[in-house]
Amino acid sequence: WLFAQPYVNQVWQTANSLGYSKHFVYNQGGQLIDDHLYINKIRGIPTLDIIHYEPSGSGFGDFWHTHDDNMSG
Repeated sequence: WLFAQPYVNQVWQTANSLGYSKHFVYNQGGQLIDDHLYINKIRGIPTLDIIHYEPSGSGFGDFWHTHDDNMSG
């Protein structure tokens, strides 16, 4: 939100217009520090870090940042 607000708005509006409003809600939650923060703050490049999060769960899904992450796709 802090560094890329116009882009956040554009992505959320597009997602909602395509029928994904249950996934792209307009509630601002807590913040976290991830690798994109440094690109935003140091280089001034606006970036979005869209992360699936279930507030009723216990954190992020088991697919988010594991020790086995690699670039193989």
